[in-house]
Amino acid sequence: MWRILFIAWLSGFTVMGLEMSFARMVAPYFGTSMPVWAINISTVLISMSFGYMVGGRLSKRSGYQRYLGVALLMSGLIIAVMSLIGPVLLGVAAQVGRQIGVVLKGLSLLGVFLLGATPLFLSSMLIPLCIRSGVSSTTASGSVAGRVHAAATIGSLMGTLVPALYTLAYFGTRWTLLSIGICCVCTGASLLIKRIIAVPLGLMLFAVGFLEIDDAHVRRLPGRILHEETTFYHHIEVRETGDGSREMRFDPGWAVQSIYHPDGPSKTGSWPMFLLSHHLRAACNKPPERALIIGFAAGTLARDLTFAFPDIRIHGVEIDEKLLDVAKRYFHLPEGVDVFPMDGRRFLQQTDETYDLILIDAYKHIYLPFHLATREFFTLAAQRLAPGGVVAANVLTWRKENRLARAIGATMGAVFEHVAQMRVPPLMNAMLYAWRGSNTDVSCYPPQHPGQRLRTKQLLARLQPLPQGNGNLVFTDDRAKVEPYTHRIIASILLGAYWERGGQ
Repeated sequence: MWRILFIAWLSGFTVMGLEMSFARMVAPYFGTSMPVWAINISTVLISMSFGYMVGGRLSKRSGYQRYLGVALLMSGLIIAVMSLIGPVLLGVAAQVGRQIGVVLKGLSLLGVFLLGATPLFLSSMLIPLCIRSGVSSTTASGSVAGRVHAAATIGSLMGTLVPALYTLAYFGTRWTLLSIGICCVCTGASLLIKRIIAVPLGLMLFAVGFLEIDDAHVRRLPGRILHEETTFYHHIEVRETGDGSREMRFDPGWAVQSIYHPDGPSKTGSWPMFLLSHHLRAACNKPPERALIIGFAAGTLARDLTFAFPDIRIHGVEIDEKLLDVAKRYFHLPEGVDVFPMDGRRFLQQTDETYDLILIDAYKHIYLPFHLATREFFTLAAQRLAPGGVVAANVLTWRKENRLARAIGATMGAVFEHVAQMRVPPLMNAMLYAWRGSNTDVSCYPPQHPGQRLRTKQLLARLQPLPQGNGNLVFTDDRAKVEPYTHRIIASILLGAYWERGGQ
């Protein structure tokens, strides 16, 4: 019976492990929007339904136990192949969709998911076959069904947590899928050759999950609520203080996502730090003509840029299109700013425009989307830069816990000649700047707003080159430890000096 329960566990683990891994594999090509997740989840549910139905029919036939081994072996082989050719197929599907149109782009994405549905279908067939294999009498059928489904549910739980919190970040998508595939192949082979063999499982470590505390319930936020709205991505809250300033928070958290001052540009937060990217341009004696903002939110950075360089043309990318209405109604979005409601990487893949500045300020809660922090992403950003242009990225950090910033800096350094960083305590931010070539101009065109001019001079003194080649991990689409490094920041905040002394 133990073997039957293990196969049921493996079925649940495989199904959920595939769902989490495939979502990670798809993100660089199609984004992480709600429609993409809806197709992903729908594919899993439909595949499971057909798998249960076909598995139930096969359980009536003689030799049904052989089907267990065949389904596991085929599923493992397909998963292994997918781990190797999946990114190639996704790249082709994304390219076909861009060339043909929006409707066929959705169909191409659906086709890729249907390819991944085959191992999901085969894995789901195992549950009714396991129940049939374990039933020796009608009186035991209920007990066997209960134990099989319990084992499958535990497997599903582990298949969700282990890839999401550990293997996808530490070992990458390819090795996560290969590990699942190898486990399925070995187990299927042990059934087909009709003898017990040691199945190389290797117990995987659980990562510690951190609960996100809603700070709005801990302390009373200042000001009156002007607007509240729940979108596909966030619960938005806009507040106004007594001096007419406004701020926008998500969900509502402790971090301010956008801010508006009626008397001028932002004075606090990470937004003024983005202006330094202009001073690193090869032709900084002239104002930048075009800028791209990935993670537009309600347009604080766009307003700051128009104060600094009045003639600049700005493109903004924001995955939550509802924020554009909020920006227009409450944050005085400047005229002439074009905002595109889509994933930032997808925009870079589709546009032919080039920019003097590409500014990245995209977060999902406290997490930087991993596909906006990889070597492939920065290579794409470099292709969209005008000669002498600069990329700037806002990265979370905390005191001595700066592994995330160092790794993203190393990733930038794998693409660009120069990388610099700036930290302004007590802000939980490190600003990273990357560019090619050198600045030969002695005098740069200054920001036109007096307050910004003074603030820029103060911040320039904090700018430091980021050393390269010190062994930091270079993030790739396959392997990016964004989440574990973010968890270490959270642990550093919660545990303080004890964590920083190595007491973890």
